[in-house]
Amino acid sequence: MMAEFDHSIYSYELPPFYATTLGMLIIAAVVLVGGGALYALIRFLRRERPLSLQQWAMKEAEALSAELAKENVDYKRYFGAVTFFAKQYMQRLYGWQLIDKTDSEVSVFIAQQAEVSKSLRDEIAQLFSYALEVKFADQQALQSNADHAQTVVRQIIDELKPPAEQHERVA
Repeated sequence: MMAEFDHSIYSYELPPFYATTLGMLIIAAVVLVGGGALYALIRFLRRERPLSLQQWAMKEAEALSAELAKENVDYKRYFGAVTFFAKQYMQRLYGWQLIDKTDSEVSVFIAQQAEVSKSLRDEIAQLFSYALEVKFADQQALQSNADHAQTVVRQIIDELKPPAEQHERVA
């Protein structure tokens, strides 16, 4: 009888791919690239969408209301914010350069614009006069003016409509 012959020295078995150095490097690279892509996808899906002009205006009006709801309202700051909002809204809506104008210049400018109704022009002029009255009015008058200013802000948002060809997005 012939002795069993061991053929193991004639065969060569490769280790599994994942156990080699190159395999580990490739797997690590795939995991890193996949993780980075997943992170980028999640950030893309969770990004803030640009606000329309109307959405931005409503958000600003709510912030002004919140400012007015505070216990100790700084009326000078509040009326400054209201007039700045009105200027900014009309500038974004119609492209009028209002930010660098004084309140009285804005009132005169708006009085000449056909896009603004006569009643709203008067309300806006009244709104801009409130900022000047802050130094001289008593607390009750300031509160009354602030409430009226909030109403005028809502009126501006509701009544002023964008030109038909404009579809502006605000960041």
